[in-house]
Amino acid sequence: MKLTKKEKIIIICSLAVICLSLYTSSKKDSLIDGLANSQIFSKSYQESRKKRFEKEIDRKLTSDTLVKYIKKLSLQKLEIVNNLLNDEALVQVLNTKDKEDYNSVKYFSNDISYKEASSMYSASKGFRELSLLSENIKNYLDNSFPNFDYNSIVDNEGKVPKLITAKDKILKLTPNKELKSIITQLDKEQLDKLNSIVNNNGGMIEFLNLNDKFVTEVKENCHNLLTHGLPMESLEKLVSLSKRIDELSNLDERFKTFISQNFEGVDFKKIYLYGEFYLTDKNSNVELEKEYRKKIYTFNDPFIKLNPYGRTPLTALIKIEPTEANKKVKVLVRGQFDSENYSYTTTINELGEFPVVGLYPKCENKVKITLENGKEKDITITTGKLDDILPAIVIEKKIPSKMESGMNLVSFNTKEKALPFVFDINGNIRYVLDISSTMNKAYVGKESNEWIVANDKAVFTFDILGKILSTRDPEYYAENENWKNGVLFREIQYLPKLNNQLAVYGFSDKVYPSGVFSELGIDSKQELFKARLYFDKNSFEENNILSGRRIELF
Repeated sequence: MKLTKKEKIIIICSLAVICLSLYTSSKKDSLIDGLANSQIFSKSYQESRKKRFEKEIDRKLTSDTLVKYIKKLSLQKLEIVNNLLNDEALVQVLNTKDKEDYNSVKYFSNDISYKEASSMYSASKGFRELSLLSENIKNYLDNSFPNFDYNSIVDNEGKVPKLITAKDKILKLTPNKELKSIITQLDKEQLDKLNSIVNNNGGMIEFLNLNDKFVTEVKENCHNLLTHGLPMESLEKLVSLSKRIDELSNLDERFKTFISQNFEGVDFKKIYLYGEFYLTDKNSNVELEKEYRKKIYTFNDPFIKLNPYGRTPLTALIKIEPTEANKKVKVLVRGQFDSENYSYTTTINELGEFPVVGLYPKCENKVKITLENGKEKDITITTGKLDDILPAIVIEKKIPSKMESGMNLVSFNTKEKALPFVFDINGNIRYVLDISSTMNKAYVGKESNEWIVANDKAVFTFDILGKILSTRDPEYYAENENWKNGVLFREIQYLPKLNNQLAVYGFSDKVYPSGVFSELGIDSKQELFKARLYFDKNSFEENNILSGRRIELF
């Protein structure tokens, strides 16, 4: 069919319109910007947008004063306000008639629902954004809402609604009326801590769901831990649970009373302290066993492990063939730094192991081991440097021939660490028991080859290599008050072999606080030994000696 001229013109015009429309659509943004920036259309375009924003703001807000201040803003700021007012919570607060009722104190109290808290937090963010747009708007908000500290709410980062959710969740987890009552009365800070204690911990969920079976199981596991130990998995769970329950007892006195009533006789702090020691040692034993299996060790080719339990950097564990078990072995550490050779005799255990103690720090130690049949072996043990917070020791006087034998045990503590150590008559540190990972203040004594480590929370025993052995009642060292009294201490020890006495005392000089070990001859009235220990770091309130004794290291 042949088209007429008129029809051809219509088709051509239609195609032109379609092409123009497609081009205009693809270049819409640049065309609009061009119009907006053109001298002819720019003013008209901006006025149109401004009126549109003002109309929207007029529709959303009821306060003529606030609207007046907003209309004075630039076009860009008007657009920001318009976007902010899309938040219904913000609009609701701005339009309320009871402006004084909006109180940030209520937000931080327990007397608020999740819905109210969420709405108030959302509105507070809008208030802060609006207050930044002009001084007039800020003054209006501050004067109209005198009790509403929106900045403090925003700075809290929405924790209150989250805590309310957590609180409701925790309350649902416990059927116990007494626990519900305690939780309901907690303040915001306590709720925050409670949430972190309970969060995603199966043991604490069981605690909240308190029943007789759970209480009995916890008591039995605590008893087993303190007597003959627990399997690794049970130990890990008990340590984690005990630590959290101890934190809970410190959170509020009512929790402490509730825990003591329902777990009578269980000291959870002692349990997790001892448990952490024990857990660490079990892991160390596993690693030692892995190393043992790599080869067969003999007297001529012994296994040597420096600091096997991570607490005694100047000791080593030696392993030889188990066929030598129960035999005597003599250990001789060759003298260095003006000190004489140090030797002792011990018994090889059933695994073929025995300890080497009395090593020197940061050097190669030459050690000779001799079996009871006369067989000898020379070994070298290289040690690292000690913690530089340990005191500097200066020997001011010594008359070795008239002195009681042995070395000097020092219960040294810093603000953050318990670092008891032993030094010889030449001022060389020969032993350190680092228990700072779990205890930050301790008094140390010695019984046979076991250390008794005590503070006001617990008493533990360790072997000479630093392995945890047992726990005792906190009253075990109650007769010694030095660890409670702090810096100014004085202790007298009678040394019966030569009728001497050792006086240990301290000076609280704030520049160089120090402790003194002074051995006196009772008959001769002569000072036979004097060592001064300088605490050369931090303040004397933080670094101090709690006790000092003359001991046989092994």
